[in-house]
Amino acid sequence: MGDLTQVQLLPAENGTARRGEPDLTEQEIALIVTAGGGRYVGLLQNIPGRMETVILFASPQTETTLGLCMSRFNVEAVRERIAKSDELFAKAAANVCGAGVLLRYPFDDSVAT
Repeated sequence: MGDLTQVQLLPAENGTARRGEPDLTEQEIALIVTAGGGRYVGLLQNIPGRMETVILFASPQTETTLGLCMSRFNVEAVRERIAKSDELFAKAAANVCGAGVLLRYPFDDSVAT
């Protein structure tokens, strides 16, 4: 598999480089997310000329779904994104709860509305 921690430029059909679209399988992408401490969720596929591919992953601590553009995707970027998100959640929980504990309420779909 080689070094999965760095995004590389790939030649496009016309000979110019495509920024941010490495030749990685979904399994390799999931391994990079796992190595960065996240849980792989999926991909938002690129729209040529409009949007690059976005890698979706979750923080194991807050279960928040996060994303990184393929051009910035590597193990360290996953770690940094999770750390920043977890820090923001902790600050928000401290403001709401006073004790810094994030309250969790399980979803109960058995109650009719």
